[in-house]
Formats: sequence, structure tokens, C-alpha cells
Amino acid sequence: MFVYRQDNLEETVHDVVRNTAWSDFYYKKYHLSGQSESFDFFQLPYLLRDELATTPLRERTYCEPRAIRFFGFSSGTTTGTPLISAFGEISSYHVEPSLGMDIKRPLIVYPPLNKNFGASFIQQCREARRPVSPVFGNIEQLANSAVLAGMTDCDSVYATPTIALRLAPYLQQYYDTNKIQLLALASETVTPYIWRQLRTLYPQASISNLYASSEIGQFILYTKPSRDVFPEHFIVMPHTVAALELIDDELVVTYLTNPAFPLIRYKTGDSFKLSEQGENGIPHLIMVGREGVDTIKVGGFELRGRDIDECVEGLPQSFRDYQLHVYEVNESQYRVEFEYVSKTEGDKSMQAILIRSHLVNHFKLSGALSFEAAIVKGILTDFTVSEVAAVSVQGQKRRVVVFHNNLA
Repeated sequence: MFVYRQDNLEETVHDVVRNTAWSDFYYKKYHLSGQSESFDFFQLPYLLRDELATTPLRERTYCEPRAIRFFGFSSGTTTGTPLISAFGEISSYHVEPSLGMDIKRPLIVYPPLNKNFGASFIQQCREARRPVSPVFGNIEQLANSAVLAGMTDCDSVYATPTIALRLAPYLQQYYDTNKIQLLALASETVTPYIWRQLRTLYPQASISNLYASSEIGQFILYTKPSRDVFPEHFIVMPHTVAALELIDDELVVTYLTNPAFPLIRYKTGDSFKLSEQGENGIPHLIMVGREGVDTIKVGGFELRGRDIDECVEGLPQSFRDYQLHVYEVNESQYRVEFEYVSKTEGDKSMQAILIRSHLVNHFKLSGALSFEAAIVKGILTDFTVSEVAAVSVQGQKRRVVVFHNNLA
């Protein structure tokens, strides 16, 4: 179903399909599927990331080499497959980096902007109705970034939730977190648990959740900045995309702004659901999870980081961090270990017992199937809880669930 579409979508897509001057990628793709003559947008095959990764860059570039302005690179942390994307001249990105707030100087500690898309983001900052001057920090040395923020009087931060959490102590030490008025977050699912942590660390900041991907190269969805209400209702940034669809809850994007390589019905791998809210005839979306990062599918059931966060909220103690590790014993049985980094002192053995009992009785694998029922059925052969100094799997993206395929 369409969530959003621009006028003359079919006509514009048809023009891309027929354009074979520099690449016949789409023409061949649709010709093989029988769509080259009779054009029906909803009958067009989906574009998959693996398809892009296995197609040489020169065969999927729709402009001459001199017209390429920069390249984007995704290391494939979640998919295991690196991907390079070419980007041509874009006259307007239709993005307001201030998100409607009175900010002037955002500190950028968001990996895609610090690495691949810094130049295009600077363009967005300058062409906006309310221009801002970005300060690019160091994502590897967050202490240096905090010092830089103090020297340049930053009033906002662009980061992943994980980096924002790690940056806060340095800002407290070398600057002042009360001066941060906007926290713009992306690349990870923001849950009420994470939001409450960030609200404590950045007491004066309104928080907004943004959505982009390295294939698109710009933000296309955002949540209204808020200090009081958990921002989960994503709104389409008008004119950034040609179309957005939800297919079996997966976000499918048609992005025609990049002349070097348009995206037609591109499957993002990210799950959303329709909200009951909306504005100007466009429904709002709520992110459910990012495939491979906070959602894993094993043995016919699905584990989501958001669900784990909600379950952990029922515990009396708080955590600095935690991960649920799923180990494959055989094709139908699994072993689970819950790692946690505690903020509290006290009897650690009793704490672990309480955590295990709560998760066994309240966490659901699928539908009404609790951990307890899964243990009885033999799906889970073992479930342990361990306190650790730091969770096992580190990275710039928050990983709440980790799958270990021992049979591979």
C-alpha cells in the first residue's frame, strides 16, 4: 500500500526505465519480468540490497563519470555485504536540519555524516530556510568532540542513540549538556527505555528520531522534536521521495532525486506499522525494528529489541546496557543468555534470579509463547542470566538481540 506518493509518479518512473544512455540496469530488470512494454508500477519487481551489491557499480550508474559528485559506502555491518552507491548533483534535498527549532550549530557525531555524506549535509544546512552551521566531531574520540562542542558553542547534536549515550559524560565534563537544545537521532530504533535515558542525560533537549539509509543518502522521515512525549510517529519529509510503500510491514522506497542511480521500489529491510495519526492526508509511521540489528528471526519466531526493552521496564532495577544472545543448538532448538550491565549495588545472585524469573514469565517469543512455554516445549534448551562489565557485542549501532548461528 502507498503511504506517500508524488504526482506523475508512473510517468517519472517510466522515464527512468527507458533511459539506457548510461545504464540499462532497470530496462533489463523489467524486460526479464515482462514489464518493459506494459507499465504497471505495482507489478514492478522489488529492488533488493543484495541485487545492488552483486551488480558492478558501472552497470548501475545512470550518468557519465564526470557527473558523479561523490560516492557513499556502506560496510554491510548488518547484512555482511559492502555496498557502494554513486550520487550525482542534487539541486535541493528538501530537508530542514534544524527540524523547525531555533538552533544554529549542531555537533555531528553521526557516522554516515562524518564519513560519506558530510558534503551533501553541508549543502542541506546552507540551502535550508533556517540555515545552520554544522560542527563535525570525532566519532572515535568523543572526548575531543565534547571539547570541540564547547569551543564552538554547539546547541544541538546529531548522533546515533548509542553514541549520544556515550557522548553525554564527556559533554558534562568538558561542556554543558544543558546547552543542548536538540538531539537528532538516527540509525537505531529508539525505544521508550532509551528515550528516558537520553532525557535524563540531556535535560533541556528536544529529541527527534530521523530515518535515512546509505542507499538513499539523505533523511526522509522524522519525528517532531519533543521533550515531553516519546517521539515515535514518523512523518514524511515532503518532496524527499517519490513514493513510500508498506509491503508486509517493510518500508519500500522509490527515490528518484539522485540522477546517478534512482531507486525504484527499494526494499529497505526496516519494519514499520501505520499509526492512527496523520496530517495533511499522509499517515504517520511507527518503526518496529531494523532487520539484523534489533530484530532476529529464528525457528519460526521473531525477537525484537523493542519488546525486550518493554519487558525489562517491568524490573525494579535499571541497567546501563543489556543484550539477549540466542545460540543455535540445532535446527529447532536454541540456548539463550541475557547479559546485563547493572547500575545498582547489592546481592548480585538475587538480582540475576529476579531477572531470569521475570523474563521467563513475561517475555514472549511469538504471540502468546512465553520463555517458560518455550522451555517446556523444548524450543529453548537453556536460559541463563549473567552480569557483565560490558556486553559482548560492541558497535556504533545498539544491538539488543544477537543471533549466533553455530550451524553455519
